Amino acid sequence: MQRPQLIRRSSSSARSNGNASVDGRSSILLNADLRLDLATPWKISDTCLKPVPPFCPPMDPNCTVFLNDASPSVVAARISSCLKKRSISVEYDEETITASCMTVDRVHFQIHLYRGNRAVLPNDLTDITHTPDFSHAILVEIVRARGDAISFHRHCRSILNAAMAQSSCAET
Repeated sequence: MQRPQLIRRSSSSARSNGNASVDGRSSILLNADLRLDLATPWKISDTCLKPVPPFCPPMDPNCTVFLNDASPSVVAARISSCLKKRSISVEYDEETITASCMTVDRVHFQIHLYRGNRAVLPNDLTDITHTPDFSHAILVEIVRARGDAISFHRHCRSILNAAMAQSSCAET
């Protein structure tokens, strides 16, 4: 495995390459592995996710995804990267692990991250040794507050695909 490299260019060498920064500071190029982790504004720890609240309304399957292949910090980095690529204004709340978003066409929505619950068996089953445990998984839910529903679902599908690492989150 390659170690990430940090390459610094002075503003004079950047000007000679035609890549001068606007404010004259040196530009930093990072390896692709570190770029996602260092550039994300949504910083959450892997142990801070809470389970779905007990009286939460049913989640829309078109706006929800269940992930068990990545940590919460990686999923948050994927989502924040997608929001940035799509030019979506966002305000992160690390305490409740939500992101309040607004698109350029005035669609308002929230992104919630939850920890999966341990499945509860009905009372009539006697064998409780095989109770499935989903507490290691992450639930990503996107809820529209107001705005155009068609535009919301385009953004929602793109964000959920980015959370699952299935697309590059290109603007469509």
